[in-house]
Amino acid sequence: MRKIVDPIDEDFDDFIVGRAALANLGNLKLKIQNNTNNFVTDFYFNTNGSLGLDPGYDAAMFGGSAPAFALYSHLVEGNSGIPMAIQTLGQSDMTNVTVPLGLHADDGMNITLSIDEINMPSTINVYLEDVETNTYTLLNNGNYNFSTSSTLNDVGRFFLRFSDNQLSTNDTSLDVIEIFADQSNRSIIINGQLNVKTELKLYDLQGKIIKSTILDPFVNRQSVDVSEFAQGIYLVEIVSNNNTKRIKKLIIK
Repeated sequence: MRKIVDPIDEDFDDFIVGRAALANLGNLKLKIQNNTNNFVTDFYFNTNGSLGLDPGYDAAMFGGSAPAFALYSHLVEGNSGIPMAIQTLGQSDMTNVTVPLGLHADDGMNITLSIDEINMPSTINVYLEDVETNTYTLLNNGNYNFSTSSTLNDVGRFFLRFSDNQLSTNDTSLDVIEIFADQSNRSIIINGQLNVKTELKLYDLQGKIIKSTILDPFVNRQSVDVSEFAQGIYLVEIVSNNNTKRIKKLIIK
């Protein structure tokens, strides 16, 4: 059963013994389960956290590798491929951050991914993005159920997104923006006027940001050069300054 704690009324203990005192702002325990097993990974927000590695606050999985059935995250910045059992993020990240998730599971499993415990302000929305099915699930309201059609053992399919619904907007302009690869010029084309400041982020399938650029909001068609990258599958995310986001998987040849 999911546990919901009011962060104003109840403090939670430090999760690493001996570290310095800090101002805890919230935490989330994410869980996967099948018919026989379950596995959890943790996220914390505090004033000493950041998007990169925070010694004493982040914790890698034991032995530096994940078991056959596991859920973990990668660092948002400075990712070196190490699976994190605990990731600590900063104060401002609670309202706008995307975290790469790793999931290990065998072929043919029925899996439920859910919030096991949440201790965050009620205005924070927690979304699970499944890039393969191009779906977003608001985990605050329900679980995500899926079946594996192949063995999962990496990062790149799932992302966890935190946002503040008080900052959300009805602007759905990104839904009509075209994002595609121009193979002849080895570039990414953004087709359609954005109207507001928007950032493009290019991820590899490990969830690492390998390129970031600010797009011109008043140009109908613009190109982002990706000729320096090898052929393969990449994830393109565009994020506007009004917290509207869109992500698409592209093949660059």
